[in-house]
Amino acid sequence: MDEDTLFNRFVHLETSYGLLQRDFEKQNEAILWLTRRLNEMEKALGKLRFQLESVEIHRPPSTADDDKPPHY
Repeated sequence: MDEDTLFNRFVHLETSYGLLQRDFEKQNEAILWLTRRLNEMEKALGKLRFQLESVEIHRPPSTADDDKPPHY
């Protein structure tokens, strides 16, 4: 192999490595963003679960009349 071929191959490898490194960093940023978003959603779900449980506790017990369809 001559020097120009080796140099071109080296430049190609360096360019490919740089692009892969950039892609890796972008992917890492996306994973971090998704992790934060998932944590926010889990907190919101916990709050909703707590609110639903509070409503269930304060709801009066159902009676047999509550089980009848509305046309009776």
